[in-house]
Amino acid sequence: MYKIFISFIFMFFIQCTQAQDNTQIFVVNAGDNQGLIAAIESANNNTAAAKIFIQPGPAGETSFTFTEAYMGTDNALPVISSVVQIVTTPAAQNRITLKRDINAPQFRLLEVSGHGRLGMNGFINVESFSVNGNGGAILAGDETTVQCRGTNFRNNFASGEGGAIYMGGESELMCINTFGYRNDFGGEFRENRAGTVGGAISIQGQSRAVIKHQVFADNSAGVFGCDLNLNSSINATFSTLTVENNTFSADCNNVLFENPRGRMSFRNNSVVGRGDIFDSTDTINFFGNLFDAISTSTNNKTSGILKALCNDFGTDAFHSLGYNISTENSCGLDQSTDLPDTDPMVNLPDEHDVIALKAGSPAIDAGASMMQDNPDGVDYLPCGYIDARGLGRPQDANGDGVFECDMGYYEVQGGPDITEAQSGLYFDTDRNGEGVHVEMLGDDSALVAMFTYHPNQTDLMWFVGSGSRMGNSIVIDEVYRASGGAFGAAFDASNIQNEFVGSMSLVFPDCEATDKPGRMVFESNKEMEEPLENLLVEAFTLSRLLTCAQTQPSEKIGRSGSFFDPQRSGEGIFIDVIDDNTAVVFFYTYTPSGEQFWLVGSGASINGNTITANMLYPTATTGFGSQFNSNEIQFSSWGEVTITHKPGCNEIDISYHSTVSGYGSGELNHVRLTQPAGITCDL
Repeated sequence: MYKIFISFIFMFFIQCTQAQDNTQIFVVNAGDNQGLIAAIESANNNTAAAKIFIQPGPAGETSFTFTEAYMGTDNALPVISSVVQIVTTPAAQNRITLKRDINAPQFRLLEVSGHGRLGMNGFINVESFSVNGNGGAILAGDETTVQCRGTNFRNNFASGEGGAIYMGGESELMCINTFGYRNDFGGEFRENRAGTVGGAISIQGQSRAVIKHQVFADNSAGVFGCDLNLNSSINATFSTLTVENNTFSADCNNVLFENPRGRMSFRNNSVVGRGDIFDSTDTINFFGNLFDAISTSTNNKTSGILKALCNDFGTDAFHSLGYNISTENSCGLDQSTDLPDTDPMVNLPDEHDVIALKAGSPAIDAGASMMQDNPDGVDYLPCGYIDARGLGRPQDANGDGVFECDMGYYEVQGGPDITEAQSGLYFDTDRNGEGVHVEMLGDDSALVAMFTYHPNQTDLMWFVGSGSRMGNSIVIDEVYRASGGAFGAAFDASNIQNEFVGSMSLVFPDCEATDKPGRMVFESNKEMEEPLENLLVEAFTLSRLLTCAQTQPSEKIGRSGSFFDPQRSGEGIFIDVIDDNTAVVFFYTYTPSGEQFWLVGSGASINGNTITANMLYPTATTGFGSQFNSNEIQFSSWGEVTITHKPGCNEIDISYHSTVSGYGSGELNHVRLTQPAGITCDL
């Protein structure tokens, strides 16, 4: 069900994109090298942005194999000088591979230059490219941007710098994987090699980068920086390189991170291997990391001299912000919450390169539990929204009611696996007036919607995302905010645009989530033009569809779920039947002038197959995140909505009559979009 629903979102995304007149759309079959080349050439000849959707070939092909460079260049594909996104279908079995034939001459995959912007979004392998120069797979020049999401870089080689990626000039790299390994959705740098520095990535010139939710394994460099080399002269008052929630495992013969120049933020990472970790003469701020390494390597800069894990050469480069654990004490871990000279008690990396904590590890529940100040902008979450496996975090492993992070990128589960009984409504008692709707679906999937307020403190806001069950958590890797709609007859589905606003997780210490409330984490998408705040709140149960014994307390519960009009995709209605007589109804839509808008009927009455709801909406609003103040919210009557279920509970007729100017009266016909698991229809 999860993959089906994700595929539905993918096709809807294509349709919405096609509706935007200023975007070029190309669909290329895997294996059609010339088709991919032609799409990029066409994109370069047009000032509009381009999206290239790659799908399996007619015979099921999933690979592009390049035997020669493009027109005598050092690249398999044309130089990208425009705005190009390469997107694949969202299913692990459809992962697309771009590779160089092992018998072909040397060339990289592509180059980005001339203000070009490249996005590689999801389910792509980039393998076996090799170049005499910099950037084994991707070379980015001045004033360019490279984004990779869910992309694997494997076995690429550069004789110079950056075995997989080289960023030069004033460029920007963002490799942010929004999917855990649980779905094999990627985010991996493995066995890439550089002849000089930056076995996986080299960041030079005045470039900056963000690296999140990636696996770095067995990369190597001939001189320094088996995983990363940072040498950026950008005059930044904030971090030049941000490295958060990653796994690094390797036996490096020199040093994993070489940082002669460029401020680095290193947060919530797990690093395991034999060899040095950092050489740096510029500032590195550490927070929430796990370092487990035995420094027995002989660095070729100081032959014969045993070195520490972190070496700053007298520059005072290393600064701890707390909650780090390390097998020794060379990394400046001087905060009261740090644990230097401490064995973190970890297992060796497993087949997914997850570095698990052993029972009794001092890293368990030893991390932060609250939001952390960020001088660079949006305040940090204590440890992101998921761990290396995709389990929601933070957890309460010791059951003391405090959700504390574990140090590093692994979280010990603090409660039993959740079931279908987690479908319901949740809120934070200190934030009355906003909440989350959860539907547990089949195949360990879930649908989650959040009803809240816009940062402008005037408009309403709602998000929707499809996620999955992971242990005692629900994880929604991509949450979307819709725009472009209007209420009533003015609605045009072709105008709807979905914006990726962030990721969420909900963690439950038990099924009830009353005496022991859960935690909800929202991690903002920092690539947005105006990112939202990160959010960490409690999740108390307001209502539920099933008992924790997974029984249906009323035969009418089967009428619950989400419904929409396929001709009006971009708005809809959620129905939660509470008992024989009562339901909660959420209507998510838009104002007549086009802003997001939502209504709630919390005491809707049931009579036969009809639900009658007196709908309320916030006439006095508040803001999002830290701007939220429940005392500012005032609900007023919007009007009445009547919902009639048809036999089978998969279709409903809706009539509404609003007393608010601009909304009027009308009728809608909706079909079921989702069916909460464990419920059956009584009609």
